[in-house]
Amino acid sequence: MIANHPLIQQVIRFTMWIAAVLVLGTVGYVVIEGWSTQDGFYMSVITLATVGYGETRELSAAGRGFTCLLIFTSIVCLSCWTACLTGLFVELELSGVFGQKRAKKMAAAMNDHTIICGSGTMAKTTLEMLLRKQVDVVLIDDNEDQLKQIRARYPDLPVIESSAIDEMALASANVLDAKYVVASLDSDFDNLMIAMTCKDLGTDIKVIARSDDMQVASRMMKLGVEKVICPFQLSGEQAAEFAFQ
Repeated sequence: MIANHPLIQQVIRFTMWIAAVLVLGTVGYVVIEGWSTQDGFYMSVITLATVGYGETRELSAAGRGFTCLLIFTSIVCLSCWTACLTGLFVELELSGVFGQKRAKKMAAAMNDHTIICGSGTMAKTTLEMLLRKQVDVVLIDDNEDQLKQIRARYPDLPVIESSAIDEMALASANVLDAKYVVASLDSDFDNLMIAMTCKDLGTDIKVIARSDDMQVASRMMKLGVEKVICPFQLSGEQAAEFAFQ
């Protein structure tokens, strides 16, 4: 949830600190200078905002010392608050809270692109190789930790943060205009569901799917999946080739 985001918690914390500084400043001017609450609050606000309007009334030596302490505290609190707020907007933009519209817009403008479903090892390897060849790619997944790493490495990559088996997620990735869909989730049945969804569209989309289960792989091929990749079988074949060289 966005409300539980660490940076949001920090923004709320520093906002409370700023409010506390205003209260303490108001009370300080009332106690030290004997001002009214209204004058004390006004002086605290212009000190906190560092607008430089000048003193509302003549300050005593103790009042000037208190004002200096208030200015220093205000600068620290406002700097931390601003840094957290800026970091929050940047991270939310990259994470997809604001960037989802941008990702969908980028996907809608693509044609003959490749949609990668997943963010595991196979998905990352496929993504890297396609981007090296300057192929348009849209990635769909809902693993926050993996997506954070991918976004950090490929900040311009359109990412649809949703379950890849969701038809709406595929629609957001402009699946109807895609050339390839790579189903590389950890679950064989999820990959089968993606393949079924794509084939039900009745378009010329070519599906490449991963499966560790030969029975599921067989069902995928019956569906018309163009390429079924079985990682364990491939690794076994490569080991056998190496052993008999």
